[in-house]
Amino acid sequence: MTTIKHVMSNSGLYRLVKHHKAIIQEKVTLYSRGKGLGIVYVLMTLVICSCQLPAAEKPAIAGDKDVALITVDVDSLPTENTVRYSSLFEDVEFIQLETSEMSQLGKISQIEVVNDTFFILDDAYARSVLLFASNGKFLRKVGKVGRGKGEYLKPSSFTVDVQTHTVLIVDRMLSKIVRYNYRGEYIEEIVPRKCDMVLSVGVEHSNLYVHNVPNHPNQSGNALVMHIDDRGRPDQSYLTDVSVFSKLGLDSSSPFFNYQNGLRCYTEFSNYVYSLEDKRMTKYVHLKSATVPKRTILGETLKHTYDPTDPSTGFRSIPGVWGIHNYLENDEWIYFKYLSKGNDHSVFYAKSANDPIVTNRLIDDMTGGYSAGKFLSISEKGMVSYLFGRRINSSRFSVDPFFEKVNDGSIRLNKENRKILDHYTHQNNPVLMVYNFKVKDEKN
Repeated sequence: MTTIKHVMSNSGLYRLVKHHKAIIQEKVTLYSRGKGLGIVYVLMTLVICSCQLPAAEKPAIAGDKDVALITVDVDSLPTENTVRYSSLFEDVEFIQLETSEMSQLGKISQIEVVNDTFFILDDAYARSVLLFASNGKFLRKVGKVGRGKGEYLKPSSFTVDVQTHTVLIVDRMLSKIVRYNYRGEYIEEIVPRKCDMVLSVGVEHSNLYVHNVPNHPNQSGNALVMHIDDRGRPDQSYLTDVSVFSKLGLDSSSPFFNYQNGLRCYTEFSNYVYSLEDKRMTKYVHLKSATVPKRTILGETLKHTYDPTDPSTGFRSIPGVWGIHNYLENDEWIYFKYLSKGNDHSVFYAKSANDPIVTNRLIDDMTGGYSAGKFLSISEKGMVSYLFGRRINSSRFSVDPFFEKVNDGSIRLNKENRKILDHYTHQNNPVLMVYNFKVKDEKN
């Protein structure tokens, strides 16, 4: 069975920052980005979801008594431990993305890995989805930028439908979803109806689900996730409680993660990851703790402590465990982050061993400590991160210090990886890093 590996670009957190920052610019005013690490993305989120659904339509979601398939009880696990990459990963593979006039990337917003092909979105500079082979060779762009039919103007996200071998790109500016085949050829456009702004799309078999940001958060019929038919009309709603943070202009968004024949989704203020199959939503992962703050308390606390000039302040005052984000999954591993007192904690969960590892400190001792925790995607072999050599100093581009340290020998890498990074300049595309999980000995 083909597996899709999906990232929330620049890690689920950063992807949400840029999406909602853009929304604020377009709909309200530009908020300060603040200084919090994994916190800013939450604070810049607008109130979600105002799709007009039929009055008789009820959310197809499992009740609170349903038991999650996977439970991570944080209270029973040490959370102050330090995890070194070398304890989880066998090695790290460096992949230099080919640089050409057609493949130039200004940033990486999202990655999916399908059959060893990297689907990469740059939503700010290239404003396109680009395909690269497993060795980094540039293959093609998907579609083209424009206002016409079969074109997109402001891509906010994309997903790959492995059942139909197509790519669906969400155009936030033109409020449409454009479908292409793997060769980058246009197939169709889908215009979601009765929605204000669709930011992302999820695929499960022939079912399409959208995540929408509304203009009217208090209107009845709101939902974070909707199933839409082939004409773009919403005919089923999920996760309808969107009113807690309406006075702040904050509420949950619903990133999707495509996994095999199922579809995962999670909301920023929730301790659950949900699975969508055959138009039914069920709880899949539960982040359990006796200290989970109630949504009403969370909303009231933020209402009184939120400061746009220092967005992380309010979140540091909230005790407890909450807020799953940056969710990734393959056949063996589940990875996600959560918030506790305004700080990020990471969870690595081995499915076969039912063995969660919770940490608030990751050390990348395999690449000189440079990229700890910046996971963008996941393949069957391991976690995907990247190095971008460009930094701006005094209005000029310069090579990132990491590459300088590699060249002068301060950071030691194996010969293969060292060769890839030799002579790297600020004009080059990013270098992908695949951290391959250790393979367990089946005899033990």
